[in-house]
Amino acid sequence: FRQDGISQPVADIANGPAPDSAAELEAAARARPQDATALQALAEARFDERDFDRAVIAYRQLTVLAPTQASYWSGLGESLVMAAPNTGPAIPVEALAAFRRAISLDAKEPRARYFMAAQRDIDGDHQGAIADWLALLAETPRGPAWEGGLRQTIEDVGRRHNIPVGP
Repeated sequence: FRQDGISQPVADIANGPAPDSAAELEAAARARPQDATALQALAEARFDERDFDRAVIAYRQLTVLAPTQASYWSGLGESLVMAAPNTGPAIPVEALAAFRRAISLDAKEPRARYFMAAQRDIDGDHQGAIADWLALLAETPRGPAWEGGLRQTIEDVGRRHNIPVGP
């Protein structure tokens, strides 16, 4: 559910080629601590590397730097979900708070909407979760990388709970 940033491309940060390693991205973020683009690139790289604890740190910094950017809050929430130990709730309380914050800033924020629907499913409202996920699909232009996974989730939840989800 990664989204594009809101600022200049990472390649423009140092007027050179885009950093290609997390260490370079971290150096770029340290060199420009007020540049959300550099920090976002670092957060995304840490997430992509499955270094979720460090992605959480970067996303927390982003939410302080740009507290009205919904995608940063949803990135924080997803990173918190992925970093959570398997012994706690599937969606930690802090992650839910981040997703709620994202939706309060942008009611259409897809990642936050996905996880809030997932929480509905966890809470036993399977029909409501499916309805929310179908609405997300209907309101999103076709083609995002996560579309296939979302469709599979809808089918799986529908099948598991005997809820018809389509043709």
